[in-house]
Amino acid sequence: KLFSYVPQGNMLLSGTLRENITFMCEGRSDEEIDRAIRLSCSDEFVSQLPDGLETVVGERGLGLSEGQIQRIAIARAILYDAPILLLDEATSALDEATEERLLKNLRALDNRTCIIITHKPAALNVCNKEIRIEDRKIKIMNTIGGAVCEN
Repeated sequence: KLFSYVPQGNMLLSGTLRENITFMCEGRSDEEIDRAIRLSCSDEFVSQLPDGLETVVGERGLGLSEGQIQRIAIARAILYDAPILLLDEATSALDEATEERLLKNLRALDNRTCIIITHKPAALNVCNKEIRIEDRKIKIMNTIGGAVCEN
């Protein structure tokens, strides 16, 4: 249980949002689930659904937008509580404001390393290191101090 992985294209199972968020995370408290929903910015739309977390979605998340599906998948990864959270273009369907809030929330997670694979420069604003692969070379930059190390 070292990694939580969230790819760009996420699949939800036919069932409730609660079942999808707690998949592989049995025994989690309501407080832990609420925290994961809040940190993933899923609370913004879940609270507006008539049945909230008990809302039933179809296979592959039928009934939700792609951005909502991504946030539910991120909530699941947060709840899984692995020390390394790997987001592979996992915010690609989010609008800028939601993505910014979500990434700031992830930055505040304690005892976690978050690896973000992205083509969106704005996503790098919450990172303390940026690793680029250019012309078969790896460039590591400290986004806070601007120092660059090349290999």
